[in-house]
Amino acid sequence: MLLRSSALGSSCHGWWLVWLVLVLAPAAGWVGCGSDQLVLVTAIGLDGESLTLVAEAHLDGMPVGEAQSFPATPPYFYLTVPQASRGRLEVILEAHDGDGCSRARGRGFVELAGSKQVAVDVFLIAQPAATCLVRVKLPERMESRVVSTGGELSCSGSCQVSVRKGTALNVRVEPAKGEHLLGFRSPCLGTEPCQFVVQKPVQVEVELLPATVCSPDAICWDSPQPQGQTLRGVWAASPMDAWAVGDHGSLLHFDGQSWAGIPVPVRMPLTAIWGHKADQVWAVGGGGTILSFDGRRWKQVGSPTSNGLSGLWGSGPDDIYAVGENGSLLHFDGTQWHAEKLGTTTAFSAVFGSSRSDVWVVGYGSDAWHYDGKSWSPVPLGNSLLLSAVWGAAANDLWAVGYDYASRSGVILHGDGKTWIRYFVTGGPRLSAVFGTTGGELFAVGEQGLMLRLVRGRWENLPRVTTRWLYGIGGLGPAQGLIVGESGLTLRWNGISWKPISNGETGNLLGMAAVGSDDVWLVGESGLLLHKSGGRFDKLASTSLDTLRSVWARSREDVWIAGDFGTILHDNGTRIDLMASGTREDLLGVHGFGESDVWFVGRAGTLLHYDGQGLSQVDTGLTMALLAVSGSSPDDVWVVGEQGVILHKVGSVWRRSYSRTGETLRAVFAVSPSEAWMVGDSGTIIRYNGSAYEYDFVGDELSPVTLLGIAGGPVGERIAVGQGGAMFRFDGKRWLALDSGTSSALHAVQRDSLGRYWFAGQGGVVLHREPL
Repeated sequence: MLLRSSALGSSCHGWWLVWLVLVLAPAAGWVGCGSDQLVLVTAIGLDGESLTLVAEAHLDGMPVGEAQSFPATPPYFYLTVPQASRGRLEVILEAHDGDGCSRARGRGFVELAGSKQVAVDVFLIAQPAATCLVRVKLPERMESRVVSTGGELSCSGSCQVSVRKGTALNVRVEPAKGEHLLGFRSPCLGTEPCQFVVQKPVQVEVELLPATVCSPDAICWDSPQPQGQTLRGVWAASPMDAWAVGDHGSLLHFDGQSWAGIPVPVRMPLTAIWGHKADQVWAVGGGGTILSFDGRRWKQVGSPTSNGLSGLWGSGPDDIYAVGENGSLLHFDGTQWHAEKLGTTTAFSAVFGSSRSDVWVVGYGSDAWHYDGKSWSPVPLGNSLLLSAVWGAAANDLWAVGYDYASRSGVILHGDGKTWIRYFVTGGPRLSAVFGTTGGELFAVGEQGLMLRLVRGRWENLPRVTTRWLYGIGGLGPAQGLIVGESGLTLRWNGISWKPISNGETGNLLGMAAVGSDDVWLVGESGLLLHKSGGRFDKLASTSLDTLRSVWARSREDVWIAGDFGTILHDNGTRIDLMASGTREDLLGVHGFGESDVWFVGRAGTLLHYDGQGLSQVDTGLTMALLAVSGSSPDDVWVVGEQGVILHKVGSVWRRSYSRTGETLRAVFAVSPSEAWMVGDSGTIIRYNGSAYEYDFVGDELSPVTLLGIAGGPVGERIAVGQGGAMFRFDGKRWLALDSGTSSALHAVQRDSLGRYWFAGQGGVVLHREPL
């Protein structure tokens, strides 16, 4: 449908004008495109405050084109529809005032029978009061609920409603399960309820994300939750709007209910975060990295240093300091960051102040540095100190925490604005952060999960809820706070106690078997055994406290596990049995083809076979450790190990060979008799093509990569993983690095029957990637 305004004069009124237009339209050139039908629309009942007409058309109930706007004076326009159109045409009109709000509505009907020119009158009915359209826009496929306190607005997903002009709306978002509120984008910013008065059409735009943490290459965290990278700093604009930063470029947002990972333009470690308000947030980290958030997106900004930055604070948006290695002191003036010189190479850790003329910087050494609004000067602290954080309730009530190398204890200093005194020592664990909430609580946290609280002038120990290192603390609001720390740990203060809001196993995972997306087995240190079922990982009693190193599963009723000191476990779906292996050597790998054909490998050249009746040992004549076993069929089995040893079973015969590099091979993946992959130290990748070995390498000489696992499907891509979170994808031609989202060692990778990849490793890390 094409809508076009007419060329009629403003003095034309009445039916005689309709007749005139229909007669003269062809001569005046008022015709549709090609052989379209021409429909003259007349608005009747306009008032003097209506400036615009908005028209929609429906043919037999189906929309025809999009709504369009026309000047209300003159109150005539025409539309065109294809000549072949037949049926009942409905024209819906709204009269809008100068702000774009509706003052009157009406509709008219006309039968289309193929004639070139028809006309329709639309009688407008004035509304009791002008109404303005409020549109709610959510990202596609998001179903969170947007509601207003007065009930004017209630949407699940995107929608639009008409609201009386002048209405004051208080709008909030109720995130749906699995969805995370990053914040309003218009007409407000941030996660707090959005308050505005409707005086014109408004678009309420909400930014939502999946409540997950994923790398730029879509490798997502399953455990720990929300993620397992160590977090170093936290800052909150409100209880529903908090940020945390950490290792491997980790940048997380907390909306009061869930965490979500935010993509950042760099993968440098981030160490500190501070904000002036919800749409003015800064983060700093390794290599002089500086990031800024404007309420919509994070971006990297120019930095005058390449030294690592570890402290950040400001008195306002045009007075921000960052400090770090080699005496680095940076200042932001509202436009640009500048480096300031203090004449010292001291490693600075933290910065804090009470105003733009009262700023303190602390770090390693015997002095703090103070800025009085004119110049910087050193202030003695004492010897053998490494202070990690500083915070104050007022200019004459300051606290700094850290470590005293002389006494080998954590230390707390108190400052009155001029001098500092030693106030408390921990007797051991060092302290990393100090912070006071708006409710008046003051806390210090640090090594071994140590948490202290200042009570009536005395620092007292709080019950420890973890033994992990606590690195950062910040406030959410009155009697509310957040602590972040090692391996992604997050704790929340409820005014009475600190409670974990993160979860997951922390023991190292060494082996994995993935049958289906909801049937994944993980084994690790100290007899750790996890099984994914019903959408979650459950810890099972493995009947062993020895380290479990490898698992193979054919189904839920046939699972085999190998571990240290000759440990062999079998799960038949009902119970887990410990089988006598006949050896005390550590068993490092297991692979099978059915309940009567399972292979085990281990240290000192150990190679065992289970035939459904019992175990037998194959004499390999080797003394080096055999680390992994895989096969494409009972007649095509591969074993790899130390010094590049390779064993290949063809039919019933085992053949021995060695890689030409001599590097230890740590994993093998057999696809077919003409395709097998082996990976190991120094980024070694070997492909067997059915007749010969082909060699490839990833990483470089300066950064050697130890590969620990490899997996793939029957055809297509292969993925290899290793130390430091290394992950590489073979696309059929070459190996490309992937961002795994972690710096923890990945010991195992498996592809399940639906094409999803699973990864597991150090610190209880479990990741997955959806099928491409």
